[in-house]
Amino acid sequence: DLPLQRLLAGALNPLVSAGPGLGWDEQSELYHAYQSIPREKATAQTLKSEIAALVEWMRQWRDVRM
Repeated sequence: DLPLQRLLAGALNPLVSAGPGLGWDEQSELYHAYQSIPREKATAQTLKSEIAALVEWMRQWRDVRM
């Protein structure tokens, strides 16, 4: 099942520094995506580009899931 594989891959991403993390909240039935950024790299420009990349990653994940 591709959506399940993508969810598992997304959940493991932060552990292997492979991209954003993804989780499922059973109570709200919502997916949550997040990006970890080391404090020493947290500049305004880095945040801007990381947020843009996260939004694009979320769109791609959603499009494959639907």
